[in-house]
Amino acid sequence: LLFLYKFGASPSRISLKLSDVCIVSDFTALSLNQELMVVAAGPLANLLLSAISFIMYWCYNVTLFLQLCITSLCIGIFNLLPVRTLDGEQMLSLLLLRKIDDKAGNLIINIVSIIIILPVATAGFLLLLSNKHNYTLLIVAAYLVFTVISKEMR
Repeated sequence: LLFLYKFGASPSRISLKLSDVCIVSDFTALSLNQELMVVAAGPLANLLLSAISFIMYWCYNVTLFLQLCITSLCIGIFNLLPVRTLDGEQMLSLLLLRKIDDKAGNLIINIVSIIIILPVATAGFLLLLSNKHNYTLLIVAAYLVFTVISKEMR
């Protein structure tokens, strides 16, 4: 939101959904680099918080800072995945759809999403088989599948 305001494209609507946060704004006035910065700002904020938390952990040796560091790092990296509704997909879309038509770009994004989701789902399933109580990665894969399907149905 700060980058949107910085570039003079304040949001006209913000909606929270189960699968994503939708920010509606007039992006036509923004350059490609500005749009990329707006989309990348969320994951970069997570990575910055992770770095600051690590420094705080290194200075004060408080476990809470290490936990915050790892959590922020994981969320930032997860959000950079090029899977539908994540920020990584939006960055890929911006780059692809400037060069190729919408239909081909969407097909590429769907294929990339599947290529990312399949190993995550497989690893989640194998992890569940080896450790009967660890189902979090399988839930992440199910969430990613849900977001891809819900985005395609819109």
